[in-house]
Amino acid sequence: MAVTGLITAAVAAYAWRTAPTTPVVGRIGLAGVLGGALANLIDRGLDGVATDYLHTGWWPTFNLADAFIVGGAVLLVLTAARHPAPAPGKDPAPWT
Repeated sequence: MAVTGLITAAVAAYAWRTAPTTPVVGRIGLAGVLGGALANLIDRGLDGVATDYLHTGWWPTFNLADAFIVGGAVLLVLTAARHPAPAPGKDPAPWT
């Protein structure tokens, strides 16, 4: 549970730090990953495990939080492929 909480906090810090310069699709992806991670963390806190309940028969069993994490990650990869990171040393959104 502590490791899951630490990873969720790291994702939240990353989202907070990069939100001003991330395109809208990337923000939606970050929100999906963070929302799914928080839902799994809450589920683990209540039951001790993340309860999986979606079973298709031909694909591994998962829950809605897992679907948000995967969907958010796909959006982040697509955003990274379309919008390269700014060059080091250049501040794309100064705080002044």
